[in-house]
Amino acid sequence: MNILTSIFLKLLEMSFNATLIGLLILGIKKIFKNISVKLLNLLWIFVILLLLIPINIESKMSIQNYIPQIEEMTLQDEIYEQNYSEKNEIVLLDEKNHINIISLMPIIWIVGSVSLLLKNIIVMSKVKQKIKCSNVLDENVLEIFNECKRNLHINNDIKLILQNEIKTPVIFGVVSPKLLITKEVESLSTSELKYVFTHELIHYKKLDIFIYKIINALKCVYWFNPIILIIFRKIKSDLEYATDEITVDILKDRKKYCKVLLKISQIGTENYANVVTIYNGKKELERRIIMLKNDGKINAISVCIIALLVIVIGMASISLATNRITENIDLPVIDNIIKTYVRPIEGGMISATYGTRVHPITKEEKSHNGIDIAAPIGTEVVSMSAGKVVKAEYNSQNGNQIIIEHDEILTEYNHLSKMNVSAGDEISAGQKIGEVGSTGMATGPHLHFGIMNEKGEYINPTEYVEF
Repeated sequence: MNILTSIFLKLLEMSFNATLIGLLILGIKKIFKNISVKLLNLLWIFVILLLLIPINIESKMSIQNYIPQIEEMTLQDEIYEQNYSEKNEIVLLDEKNHINIISLMPIIWIVGSVSLLLKNIIVMSKVKQKIKCSNVLDENVLEIFNECKRNLHINNDIKLILQNEIKTPVIFGVVSPKLLITKEVESLSTSELKYVFTHELIHYKKLDIFIYKIINALKCVYWFNPIILIIFRKIKSDLEYATDEITVDILKDRKKYCKVLLKISQIGTENYANVVTIYNGKKELERRIIMLKNDGKINAISVCIIALLVIVIGMASISLATNRITENIDLPVIDNIIKTYVRPIEGGMISATYGTRVHPITKEEKSHNGIDIAAPIGTEVVSMSAGKVVKAEYNSQNGNQIIIEHDEILTEYNHLSKMNVSAGDEISAGQKIGEVGSTGMATGPHLHFGIMNEKGEYINPTEYVEF
């Protein structure tokens, strides 16, 4: 299993866990309609953490304890499958000709992720270019903006930019934050501007800019899960409503604030740049106004029930098993046992392939019945699979030679400098049997590795082991 596949499978697991908790939170919102949006935002942070950090906590509550699992076996290279031909021979599954959708999924995922990331970078770059040239702001508007900053105890330098591209007020940028407004917003009354400026500055103070950045990055990673994308929209919506609540708490007039939101909707546009803004679409605006009519409070008992639900279901869904049930499942391989094949040598370079070649010493054209792997003298040589040593001796042509008998094949290892096994030894897959050398008719240090079938015929080793 390559690194990309491992990463993708881990992301699938994390995505599944976050989806379960996200659906739980959405269910809680349906049941407890007056739930505090601050509590919701805390729960949403839990979902984001699940998507960012792999959870490796074992728990007896885990549902994985009750999911049957195939008994684990080591798969170090290739899995041999049964070929249902007339002779019922065993052959290696040819991965080059076998289209496996599972192996394609990680590639599709990474292509989609990179494409979305590039799209976001291009969009944000265009926005930056368009706001470089800004008009001069009215001094009274600047004073109102600075007053709002002082009221919120914000000392950082946040520039107020007048531009014509993005119609809705937007807080933009992390390192050098800017509040973007248009002429229409600038013409609002003093009290209306205070609501707009306070709302956007609260986003800045609550670090919503960073949360938006994280969500936008996670969207590029988990684009394949539509439920997660819906959850992200809900998170952004609840962040807006939480900011609404704080704004109203500071400026005290819910009714007037709702009127300001409606007025902004008349001059605003959809938030195509995925940035923090007071206006995020007409449907969401209607929802926010309806929610502002409620107090958004919930009693302590309900809070305890919600917390307990999240903890119990969370531990059951995202934790690992402590005592998982295992069961044996018949697999379509020889004697229902998965054969394990490993490379006889780590590293090295193939210096001679299987087939017809000119012998480097005799200069005769003859069949080369294996492959030569060039490697330094002393490099460890291991058995390709479990079996029994039938030969471990020196001869003038092959040098120190070891031949091992497996269930359906023989493997040979020639030109060794050292042999660590003897004839009759039972060995396991990956066990050290010797070291690379240059004994016999060899022009340099290398391992000659060959495989014979049951008929005693040499076959291409690369059909069994990947080099």
